[in-house]
Amino acid sequence: MRTLDRNLRDILRDAQLGAPDTFTFARVDFSANAQTPDPLAYIALAHRGGVPNGFKQTYPRFDNKKRIKPIHYAYSYDLKHSTEDYAVSLYSKADQLRDDYNAQFADYQDAQGMLRFEAKYGATMLQKHFGITNLSYSPELLHRFLQESPCILCKAMQDCFPAGTYYSLAAVQEQLAQAGKSVQRERLGTWIAQTSRMGSACKARRALCAELSGSQYDALMKYQRASGINPVTIGRKWKQRALPSLQSVFGFAE
Repeated sequence: MRTLDRNLRDILRDAQLGAPDTFTFARVDFSANAQTPDPLAYIALAHRGGVPNGFKQTYPRFDNKKRIKPIHYAYSYDLKHSTEDYAVSLYSKADQLRDDYNAQFADYQDAQGMLRFEAKYGATMLQKHFGITNLSYSPELLHRFLQESPCILCKAMQDCFPAGTYYSLAAVQEQLAQAGKSVQRERLGTWIAQTSRMGSACKARRALCAELSGSQYDALMKYQRASGINPVTIGRKWKQRALPSLQSVFGFAE
């Protein structure tokens, strides 16, 4: 932290932009990287997870909040909260750098197999989450952001992506058959089948749970998490029968 602070002060001084203390945090991107053989496979699975309540699918433009037209990239899955100054992005770093004219070839090589997850907090979200009003730069505040980053990322992933191992439809049917008969197993099987048909776990869950009481919904969600089965299934043409959950890939609790 001391090195970063010293370098930042040197850069701003050489550019004649003043001291860092005169700047305020307008946005913080909390991020984590993970290595996986096929990052784009997880992007496809994220799309099948669907759009959770309170979000819309678009790349966030914090610099142009009046833009209404959605922005989509083939190498990413982006969600922006409908009311909060907050967004989430999951993307293949190598594919993102391929579209960046300023990226160096060495950077592109280093990013092979890298999956990046970001939770982006604008100023109002930072103030709300951290319970502060003053966002002026200080090493202490930056250190606080770094300390809180793992918790912020873990919660963002839990809120936006279903937990559990991704299975092919055939493999998940085998898993359910071994679980023994129960009402919750039947409901989870229905959720998985509807997700496969509708292409969205969120839409399928809303359709299924519209007929359930609050306690029945809670019981289903608890059963799904305990089962370790993701409602999103791997495509029929994929070679894999199973893939670790996003939470597992990034080392977050499920």
